Amino acid sequence: MNPSQTQSQLPHRLPDTPRSWFRSSAGRLYFSRLATIIVLKLVLLVGLYYAFLKPAVRPDASAAAIQHLLLDPAPPPTH
Repeated sequence: MNPSQTQSQLPHRLPDTPRSWFRSSAGRLYFSRLATIIVLKLVLLVGLYYAFLKPAVRPDASAAAIQHLLLDPAPPPTH
């Protein structure tokens, strides 16, 4: 190397780094299995939500419904 070369003229080399474990075949297999488990859990949670929580009928609590319940006359008794 010539001492007259400046820092900008030197060739840029990246340091030798080991290959990431996640880029190996075992890492890709681990990631795919982990992603599959996460997706299946999300699908299960959404299914449980729609099976048990979504269809629950909620009472009408609007002002008109409360007024109808409290102020309208009661139906006549039947014997």
